[in-house]
Amino acid sequence: RVLVLLITPTHAFNAPWTVWRHIARLPRRGAEVACLFTRAAIPWKNRQIPGIAGTGPLCMTAIAAGRGYRPLPPISIDMPSNWTAVHPGIPQDRAIPIVIRGMHRARAFFGDTVTGTSRWITANTVWDLLFGLLLLPITAGYLAIGRMLLAKIFFTDTRCNRCGICVEECPEKAIVMPETPDRPVFWTWRCESCMRCMNTCPQRAVQVSTPWVTGLIILMMWLTGSSGIFALIRQIPDAWIIRSWLGHPPLSWAITVLVSWGVIVGGYRLFYRFSRWRWFRSLLTATAHTRWFRQYLAPKQPPGH
Repeated sequence: RVLVLLITPTHAFNAPWTVWRHIARLPRRGAEVACLFTRAAIPWKNRQIPGIAGTGPLCMTAIAAGRGYRPLPPISIDMPSNWTAVHPGIPQDRAIPIVIRGMHRARAFFGDTVTGTSRWITANTVWDLLFGLLLLPITAGYLAIGRMLLAKIFFTDTRCNRCGICVEECPEKAIVMPETPDRPVFWTWRCESCMRCMNTCPQRAVQVSTPWVTGLIILMMWLTGSSGIFALIRQIPDAWIIRSWLGHPPLSWAITVLVSWGVIVGGYRLFYRFSRWRWFRSLLTATAHTRWFRQYLAPKQPPGH
């Protein structure tokens, strides 16, 4: 018996692009496969708010089945949220209970999977699937546009000493440290916004620019709204059939994605060029909300667990 375990974090209520590519490249074979997703839980008083893995577990299971694997019931397990671009890091004493519960669930899942007693329909599966379907537009938006935006929200403030730890720790090798000293760290499109760079930097120099993100989103919304690119399309004479084509899906969706891509690519080039100036980086640092956040440090395995 050959059993393949696919373990991945949740991103945008599904799997990261890296995992999609990995599963799509799996060699075709008649092994069994089980998927385990970790999802972002938030402590609340003496309990915790569960995360949402969304459609990810069933999507990945279906893709693996399409590659010739025999699917086994998936599971999603809560772990402390590390999305410190949005919220402060969870303190160690509040993160450890979440980790302990997750470890117990993981052991039970592995045992049930090996013995063949795992179940397809559980409260956990229904929770993920229900909210995953409701949040499907967010997942689709992330896959089309959001991933590119999240890959370009980071910058290093004036505390960066070019130690290179962020480059070494990045699981996607998406961070570039230019040889020229006056050029700051550069995030490439391979970035999955996993926050590892932000949460391992000893200088706490990796930040998210609040005005940059806000301004970029407003610009994209205006350009792809009724007063932006589609206002220009309405200027095309009614007699031209191309006007009706461009105004209806899926062409209108494609236009929205292409315009958003252009804004992100062009905007980041300007953003990166300006961030070479120390005064500009000081301004970015002063207006970054993340400078007030506690970094997330993954708790070590509790004794006896």
